[in-house]
Amino acid sequence: LEMMQLGFLQDTSHPYHITYDLIHPDDHNNFLVAEADCISGKTDRAKARFRVKVQDDKWRWIQSNAVVVERSVDGDALRIVGTQTDITETINLVNIKRDFVAIVSHEMLTPLTKIKGALSLLKFVIDDAEPAAIERLLQMGISNSDQLINIINDLLEMKQINMDTLSYVTERKCLNFIMKKASEE
Repeated sequence: LEMMQLGFLQDTSHPYHITYDLIHPDDHNNFLVAEADCISGKTDRAKARFRVKVQDDKWRWIQSNAVVVERSVDGDALRIVGTQTDITETINLVNIKRDFVAIVSHEMLTPLTKIKGALSLLKFVIDDAEPAAIERLLQMGISNSDQLINIINDLLEMKQINMDTLSYVTERKCLNFIMKKASEE
């Protein structure tokens, strides 16, 4: 009741069944199938992940794991015991990690694509090009390599932040210089 943020229940003849109405419609069938398969003996355990509606119409993720511990002579389930664990934070962390990997992948692909483009152009124009054009292509490659190094350093700094081992050094930077470099890229 506490995990699902429910108050005292007046009708406690079937308190477990009250949770059925709280399960997200998209998850309801998976939960019922897992439970039915376990009760019928088709599976050893009823394992399911599902969302339940709690106070303020918020959704929490629940991991349910149950097992039949007593059966009749005919094999009918008489008693089932299980746990339901709130895994909302775990699910949120998995989603954050997925999103983080997608963002980092995109941020690293952009300069890599530019480096590859600059080197490919350089390969084709090196014999006939003016030194200024070659210098520009080389500078693009170097600049984007530096950008990749900065991304990797940022990742390492994030690791240090998580481990509480990062020391901070603040310094002033000229915004005009940063904007000019961004414009050049």
